[in-house]
Amino acid sequence: MTKLSININDETAAFLNETKEKKNINVTEQIRRAVSLYQYLHDAQEAGEEIHTVSRTGKRTRVILL
Repeated sequence: MTKLSININDETAAFLNETKEKKNINVTEQIRRAVSLYQYLHDAQEAGEEIHTVSRTGKRTRVILL
């Protein structure tokens, strides 16, 4: 396993700490999940797929571009 040191802004640090408390997911696991999601989105776009968010009513609300 590789150890990584990163610099983040205060807003991102606050979000990670809030999520740690609310969802009981440590910061390391949150970063792993974020990278995994980014990789999934990147791979989908590389394959020519479009990524959309969809509202609860089924309306497409935005196209996600990386």
